[in-house]
Amino acid sequence: MKTRMFFMSLFFVFLANYVIAQDDFRKIQWGMDIMAVKASEKECPFIEESNDRLIFECPIIGIKSKIIYNFTLSKQLMRAKYYFNPDYYNVRFYLKDYKMFQELLTKKYGKSSKVKLSSSEVNPAEENWPFLLSTGNLRMETFWATPTTDIILTISKQDTKPVVQIDYISKEYTKKNNVEKGNAIYKKL
Repeated sequence: MKTRMFFMSLFFVFLANYVIAQDDFRKIQWGMDIMAVKASEKECPFIEESNDRLIFECPIIGIKSKIIYNFTLSKQLMRAKYYFNPDYYNVRFYLKDYKMFQELLTKKYGKSSKVKLSSSEVNPAEENWPFLLSTGNLRMETFWATPTTDIILTISKQDTKPVVQIDYISKEYTKKNNVEKGNAIYKKL
């Protein structure tokens, strides 16, 4: 009986370590500092660093894109984003990318928790989506959630062209950053 309890305990320790060691985004975990994220991002060339952000050039399956890492006030990773910025001549290709990523994310994370369509038209027909997107009158979002992360796939017009992006947002560190910001603002009042 003691041997069985020992092995059961050992199993749960290994299981807990496996769950804790899983990556939150690519090969990183939420809460890592800027230097650790830089060191772990070996596949994509580094572009830019600011006080709370790292940017890497990182094509995904041939689609021109960037990866943007955002950090809390205390310099802990709280958010990461794929920002896809291809130069398609036809707006329908952006919509195809959005649908492709929607299918892939559903395959990885399961059924989405919510799909949100914002438009200047009430319930626009799908055949009108390219025109609405090109004029900036359409934004679509699909949401997933894991125990540690909220994932949001978005398509919208930014500046002069449509953009597809996938945000990965740490639940814990986003809350922590909101508290840090609140405390910093409170001290200034």
